[in-house]
Amino acid sequence: MRNHKPQTLLVATLLTSGVLASATVGHGTNDQGFSAADRSALDDPAFQVWYRPGRLSIEGSSTSPGHEDGLQQLVDYQFGRADVESRMSAAVLMPDYWETASMLLLHTVAATDAARAEMTDAGIDIVGVTSDPHMLRTRLKFLRENVAPGMQIREEIMVLGTSGSLGALCQRNLTSVAAQPVAFHQSSAELRTSSFAILDRIIGLTRDCRDRKLAITGHTDMSGNEARNRQLSLARAQSVADYLVRNGVPASQLIVAGVGSSDPAADNATAYGRGLNRRIEFELR
Repeated sequence: MRNHKPQTLLVATLLTSGVLASATVGHGTNDQGFSAADRSALDDPAFQVWYRPGRLSIEGSSTSPGHEDGLQQLVDYQFGRADVESRMSAAVLMPDYWETASMLLLHTVAATDAARAEMTDAGIDIVGVTSDPHMLRTRLKFLRENVAPGMQIREEIMVLGTSGSLGALCQRNLTSVAAQPVAFHQSSAELRTSSFAILDRIIGLTRDCRDRKLAITGHTDMSGNEARNRQLSLARAQSVADYLVRNGVPASQLIVAGVGSSDPAADNATAYGRGLNRRIEFELR
């Protein structure tokens, strides 16, 4: 198992909406817990697993109803309390190793705290974090020993150590994502369209860290009346919250506040400092 810099791995690959999003997963399931995906039986085989605390998504090609039953049993045993969303569909011309490899890949993901894994006929990719590296290393070894000879397995694994928890990593990732400021029209609580991309990434992060509440705090500089500053800072924070809620974040997950100019981040004596003080801050709690 290779070593990776925590921030590089986490920020670039793990808890961002682009990587762990399951937009194609989540249709109704059949009696066995798995549903037919929007795939053709002639498509190249693929199998994807996406796991974060409390939620598991599976999508891909199955060899038979027995294969799907086996996956369901493994899900029940390894992810019993998770909210499971699954889409499987039968495919033809499946590799001989497919059923075994998909089961072992799912078994491997169960040794992580959060992960994204994909298998195609070109190989297997796994990105994730774990607090039990010994178990994960053992399962990765077993996976390598039981897939097709020469099949590539590429993993990027971060080990959660004493310096942090998954919650701390969520906050670290949020800090990186929110480094770009949220912009508003002048003297207004109306969001500029340039802010939508950063807020969309924050939406993805709130889903990955949904056991935490997101505090949204508006700040202003010291210009003008402080009562007006507090009103504007709260209105701007609420505009951000409204955007998140419109795009699927539960309102109950959000804490909204406006503190006016009471907590400056820079010197209000300069235009540059005042610009830094007009800001939205995000914190996971």
